[in-house]
Amino acid sequence: MLTGVLLIVVSVTLLVVGLLVRVDKIKPNDAVGLRTRATTRSEAAWYAGNRKTAPFMLSLAVLWAFAGALLIALPEDKFIVTFWTPVILTLPVLAVMVHQANKAARDADTKRGTANRPERTA
Repeated sequence: MLTGVLLIVVSVTLLVVGLLVRVDKIKPNDAVGLRTRATTRSEAAWYAGNRKTAPFMLSLAVLWAFAGALLIALPEDKFIVTFWTPVILTLPVLAVMVHQANKAARDADTKRGTANRPERTA
């Protein structure tokens, strides 16, 4: 039951972050958002890359909320299937999300002429 509640908390977090990055409300930072070499290269790259993550985050939010609700509703002997199925489904989604975000970030830098700038240091 507690695991189900935690999954719902994770899904709400993903939902909020997904909605915020969708409308560029999360500024470049060290805590929230997708931080890769490409997305931290410039402010334009940050916003473009993180905006691209929004549909993935929203999809994962739905997946994890559903899994959390199932964990709360189903008997404990179904824990392994109910918990690990969304975990396994999340991995390829994350891989595609990072790839798409990096591509969008690089494209944003290329359009702004910042592709050859040295990387920002944290």
